[in-house]
Amino acid sequence: NRSREGWGHIWRRIYAVSGTVSIENSTFFENEAIVSGGAIYRYGEKTTIESSTFIRNQAGSHGGAVLVNKVGSLSIENSEFFENEAIKKGGAISLWHGATHGIRRSAFKANGSNQTTGGAVAVYNSQLVLSETDLIENEALRG
Repeated sequence: NRSREGWGHIWRRIYAVSGTVSIENSTFFENEAIVSGGAIYRYGEKTTIESSTFIRNQAGSHGGAVLVNKVGSLSIENSEFFENEAIKKGGAISLWHGATHGIRRSAFKANGSNQTTGGAVAVYNSQLVLSETDLIENEALRG
């Protein structure tokens, strides 16, 4: 699936501006956004991802698999991110101007950011709490 701003998966992949979004037991495979959020672009409130897998999603700018922007919080548990890619920031995930985000009991392997930062995760003006999470062979120019 391909879209301009993270709209690659189920119409707009998942592009949500308001309301809570919960994703469970799902697979996002080879979705692409020309700009940001290869599989999920989230602007706004709480997003929960549990027991899900993100494989080879791409974004032309930020957040190869997931981008969360403005006030929204992201909670991820028991999920895997493999071979996702962003040209600029956050090979798997990019978090912008938000609350405190949490990633627990998850794995990030072989994700990458080609031009700048955050091979697995890029965090800007947000807080991220990582626990019991494996980061393996992720690459970026910086960080």
